[in-house]
Amino acid sequence: MRESVAVVHDLVSRLSPVDELGAEHRVSALAWLASTDDVFRRVKPASPPQHLVSYVVPVAADGRILLVDHINAGLWLPPGGHVEVDEDPALTARREIQEELGLGDAGLSRSPIFLTITRTVGQDHGHTDVSLWYVLNCTGDEELRPDVGEFNAVRWWTRDELVAADPGRFDPHFFRFLAALDRNGLVDELHRRTGLERLSRGSDRFGPVAALLFTPGGHISVRGGCGGGFEVVVWVNSGDLAAAGRTGDLDEIAGTMLDLHSGHSAKELAERHTYLAVTEPVAAIEALWHIITEHEAEVTVPLARAAAANPVLRRMWPWISHGTLNLYDRRDSPSQVKRGLAFHPALGGFMVRPYGGEIHAAEPIEAAVARAAETFASWED
Repeated sequence: MRESVAVVHDLVSRLSPVDELGAEHRVSALAWLASTDDVFRRVKPASPPQHLVSYVVPVAADGRILLVDHINAGLWLPPGGHVEVDEDPALTARREIQEELGLGDAGLSRSPIFLTITRTVGQDHGHTDVSLWYVLNCTGDEELRPDVGEFNAVRWWTRDELVAADPGRFDPHFFRFLAALDRNGLVDELHRRTGLERLSRGSDRFGPVAALLFTPGGHISVRGGCGGGFEVVVWVNSGDLAAAGRTGDLDEIAGTMLDLHSGHSAKELAERHTYLAVTEPVAAIEALWHIITEHEAEVTVPLARAAAANPVLRRMWPWISHGTLNLYDRRDSPSQVKRGLAFHPALGGFMVRPYGGEIHAAEPIEAAVARAAETFASWED
């Protein structure tokens, strides 16, 4: 893979989808980036017909959003533009806000927070934009020098004004972006509500999380739920999943974090916060399968979904270690594994290796899943 394309592939792989459509766009974008290096616009207006774009959304300290009334598109859009050949999308973002609005990049996010795939409208030949959405934090009082050749108007919008506006006058994914923007500020908001210094963004062993808290008694990871709200998982220090649930109430999540930090057990957390349920083995296994099949890195998802569809393997503990899917005998727990196997990625598919046994030659996903199921079935007999 071309180095400049690999940079974009890494950016996309670390994005946490805001909803099911976002998850589909992420899968499609990763597959596209893995299939070709011709991802940058080479010739105006639309060669190749699908190419990368960097959007930049200026956000004022009071929450207002700056949008431009784009002449060609006939829509209110964030400023931005096409990524030049081999250009880092972050550099595109910096260049575009300077050229289009005269703004500096001091408040520009280091990475995009949102991804969309959109068939364009307007006077140019139709094409498909794969857009990375960056955020530019502003005071809201900056002097603007808009490019009058591209925009009919430029204005700051309040959230109330956006809610009252005709959604057909905006990028078709703009209001989904607002949900991602709110989610991206989750750590700051939870920190404001809890004062817990160990709160952070980052990743657990299953991929990116919106918020993460480590305590002496265990840790909590918070992901954006594909159906809305947030998925909250409580882990004990042994590495076992202890409780899980979904809620959109940030006060509940903050309270859960404070209670875990105070030393309350998973059972006590579930009693205090009814959105949580203590995960007995069957429920814990289902929760882990959900995380892996909906939120994990793309290289693992097709295999995990095929394994999850197999009734024998669905009963096993799924686990990710260094990008490798592992399955454990359901009679064990992740912290006390006696029997299990790993799927090692290889040219031609995956190599199945039972713990303590010989590794098999690489096979396509279907064959590797069937081999694993046969192995577990033999252990159950």
